[in-house]
Amino acid sequence: MLISFVRGQTSVILRVKILDPTVSTGAGKTGIAYNTNGLTISTIADNEASPTVYTGAGGTIETISTLGTYAAPTSGKCRFREVSSAYNPGIYEIQLADARLAISGAKSLLVSISGAFGGAECDAVIPLTDLNPYDAARAGLSALPTAAAGASGGLPTVDANNRVAGVQGTKTRLDDLHDFNPATTDVTLADTDLADLKDSIKGTPSGRSVKEAYDKAEAARAAAAALVNPDNQSIASIKSTSDKLNTTLEADGSVYRLTANALEQGLPGAGVGDWTADERKQIRQALGVAGTAAATTGSGNLDVALSRLGELRAVPLLESAAIVAAGQDITFTRGDTQPITFDLGRDITGASLKFTVKRRTTDPQSAALIAKSSAQVSQIVITQAAAGRFAVKLLTADTASLLPDGRRAAFLYDVEMTISGVVETIFAGSFVLLPDVTTA
Repeated sequence: MLISFVRGQTSVILRVKILDPTVSTGAGKTGIAYNTNGLTISTIADNEASPTVYTGAGGTIETISTLGTYAAPTSGKCRFREVSSAYNPGIYEIQLADARLAISGAKSLLVSISGAFGGAECDAVIPLTDLNPYDAARAGLSALPTAAAGASGGLPTVDANNRVAGVQGTKTRLDDLHDFNPATTDVTLADTDLADLKDSIKGTPSGRSVKEAYDKAEAARAAAAALVNPDNQSIASIKSTSDKLNTTLEADGSVYRLTANALEQGLPGAGVGDWTADERKQIRQALGVAGTAAATTGSGNLDVALSRLGELRAVPLLESAAIVAAGQDITFTRGDTQPITFDLGRDITGASLKFTVKRRTTDPQSAALIAKSSAQVSQIVITQAAAGRFAVKLLTADTASLLPDGRRAAFLYDVEMTISGVVETIFAGSFVLLPDVTTA
């Protein structure tokens, strides 16, 4: 049986049906009295650890004087009475103390009738909600006004043109207001719009939300009035410096490029002054550019440097194969520090990662042989979050003592990811550790 009441509802009358266990027709059990020996009524809320129990033998169940009329039970007791053995066989009325339906934080109350009283056991679940189905005005929701819509203190209504009823003024739509651009809008014009907006709230019931909008618009107008002109002197200084870049370019057919003396004529470096002679020399040496200041044509010094950089780009980078399958094993040599790369293939932006190696899955985390976390970039670094790529960095000390007898061994590993509060094991398998031949 399921009956819903608002939490804290008072004077609740509960009616339940108790079946006769001696028949198979589903007939109700009649003749049970409040003081029937063996009758037990138990109540427990979903957030309670133990029930509140009433028994006929213990004298904590009272009779009901008038059916359908709530009478508060004596402290520590409840009320119970048969409704009508002739017309409602098996139907009984129960009246509980108001406190049993006002338990703080409870979402439901379970009422159970049991014991050796001659009837079948019966349960009734009473959902306790914040929504009051018996409140016709606002269903127990205190945030809603009780006044009728359109009345003083009630919700606003709209007229035939879908405008808020009672709103007056020359501006009837938000689209009628001028767009505000601090660079071009006249403050006087903004004042006019604000005055129209202020006129439009006259006569509205309470007008709270519209008044707040007006106050914010007034603050925006004041901020616009406080705008100052840009520092033209600083702009002119920047322009005078950037104009010098023209002298660092030379024509190479239809392409302009930097001349060899571009370092001398360019902007200062590092924000602490111009490049020193030694710094310019080091840059030229790194690029393989001669130190002449003469203009070049055809294939210049920077073209030579670019060609050399292109040759370097053609040299492949050494990378270990990434772990891409959830159950893929890892083979690693003791003492190595080569990062172990993983490729999940999906976005892990904002995720935290943990890499763990243990002897057994039942070992506590404190007994882990290796434990790394992305909270430390020296342990796990996310290289490409959008693609789901990351690398686990191991130190020589992490594996140095794991093969005391010098023979290969297989351990267990997994990678756990936490993102938006959801924990997921994204990789797991064997961590096969090989002995190293070359030792320090």
